[in-house]
Amino acid sequence: MFFAAIRVKIRDEGLVRNKAVYIVLGILPDGTKEILGIWIEQTEGAKLWMSLMNEL
Repeated sequence: MFFAAIRVKIRDEGLVRNKAVYIVLGILPDGTKEILGIWIEQTEGAKLWMSLMNEL
C-alpha cells in the first residue's frame, strides 16, 4: 500500500481554501492498482494518518 497526501485548492461554500487530500493506493499481487480510499480534510497530521490506517 502507498499513502500520500497532497495540498489542493478547493472551492468550499463560495470560498477557495487549501485542503489536504489523502489517497491510499494498493497494489495487488498480479500488479493491478486499486484506490482504497480518498479523504479530504482541513490539515495533514499524524493523528489523521493513524485513524486512516486503523480504518483500512
